[in-house]
Amino acid sequence: MIAGSALGVPEVLVQHGSHSGRVAAAERSTTQRTAGNTTNGVEGVHMDQREVDTIDLARVADARSSARWLRRISGAAATLGVLSFVVILAGYLLREVNAEQAIAAAFSTTFFTILSGATSYGAASNLDLNASRMERQVLQGGGAGPPTGGG
Repeated sequence: MIAGSALGVPEVLVQHGSHSGRVAAAERSTTQRTAGNTTNGVEGVHMDQREVDTIDLARVADARSSARWLRRISGAAATLGVLSFVVILAGYLLREVNAEQAIAAAFSTTFFTILSGATSYGAASNLDLNASRMERQVLQGGGAGPPTGGG
């Protein structure tokens, strides 16, 4: 991870323990100021570009942390799916369950845990791509701009 001082981010943001706390701390510090030329989408709150960039870089760090957790969740879900398939197969081979029960259990448990793992992984990839795009835009001096609504 890049040190906060190299990017012009105040050290208080880097030393803070919680990523969401970094965003909250940056937003609190900027909402107390009223001079500047950017509103960042909030009526009556004016910030200069450096303050907006600080908030955006804190959001990038928060997004990357969330993406790491999503990857861990996706790995755990995929592992659970594979383990459930192994248990179902062992039950079938030991004649504890018949073929119909094994197939039903395999599709209902294994398929959906693997599918949820893949969904979590896809969400993490999407979050990483958008965080990289935002970081590149901020570092090039354009700023990410005000938040936009919609999906």
